[in-house]
Amino acid sequence: MVKLLLLLLVSCNAKFESDAGFSIDGPFSDNQGKCLLNIGHRVGGDIKGLSDNSIETAIAVKHLENHKCFKRWEFDAVQFGSNIYVAHSKNDINNESLELIEFIEELVAIGVKKPIAIDLKDISKELWDTIINAVITGNRYVEVKVIIYKKRVKNYKDLISHLKEMGVGVFIYE
Repeated sequence: MVKLLLLLLVSCNAKFESDAGFSIDGPFSDNQGKCLLNIGHRVGGDIKGLSDNSIETAIAVKHLENHKCFKRWEFDAVQFGSNIYVAHSKNDINNESLELIEFIEELVAIGVKKPIAIDLKDISKELWDTIINAVITGNRYVEVKVIIYKKRVKNYKDLISHLKEMGVGVFIYE
């Protein structure tokens, strides 16, 4: 918790610039008002200078939750060994990577209000209970959805059914 508070204090004073024109201060929409990104994608990691899928980045962009271009907190969940981590790929897992449930608990601790969307990568059936428990944990405080790439749907058929029975939103994307 002390680490989380320290990160909050440090990130409040930070200004990150994007090579693509997206700074932490925006703009995030074009001249017609059309959003150019979901600020919460990869937990804000699409803003250059911020790390993908990290609590530090969530702290840095949390003040933007009410922006019209902030649709949801979205992050990737990948299996490495017998655990599920929040990372874009297995290659991105390091000593600072958080496990799925811990990451959701940290998001809740910083007071996120927008829905959370977990993008499931290749996760074995043996770890589906971890996914279910993470969804239950998060749903106590904020809506949690699961998103799955269309080509992976057949691998998650039983999990999708179970989540839908629980009332969890499951979305398929291409």
